[in-house]
Amino acid sequence: MQKKIILFVVSLILIMTGFIFFNMSVETDYVPEVEIDENNMRKTMVSLYFLNNETNEIEKETRLIDSKELLKDPYKKVLDMLIDGPENKNLTNIIPEGTSIKRLELEDSVLNIYASSEFIKVFEDDNKKDLAIETISKTLKEFKEINSINIIVDGSKDEIESW
Repeated sequence: MQKKIILFVVSLILIMTGFIFFNMSVETDYVPEVEIDENNMRKTMVSLYFLNNETNEIEKETRLIDSKELLKDPYKKVLDMLIDGPENKNLTNIIPEGTSIKRLELEDSVLNIYASSEFIKVFEDDNKKDLAIETISKTLKEFKEINSINIIVDGSKDEIESW
């Protein structure tokens, strides 16, 4: 009877050891499909917003950018990318062609955007004006230090609500 108990305990220990051994996660090396070089490690994603041609709604376009470029003057770089327009053919830029950013000032979480006079063309149509302001504000919402924006064109200021 004692041999049966010892045999049962040894069998139980062997079964439990085998169960634990086979259920342990085995560490494997991850082999990327594409080799990651130093340039790719410096990239970061930014979101830009444009008008969708089919739905007439604002849609996000994500792009990779070198982090070093973004560190120099992040607001200007992102706004310049927005002004340059979308890469996706189904999206349209609402900001008038030829618009440029003359100066940017961040004061107490309010970003003052001094735009060139070409931006005034968007004010001719209230719908386009609202869409342009929405694309700019959604794009800049990525920056946590910005709570609202002012767009100043030729001394005329259009204040945007805080978000």
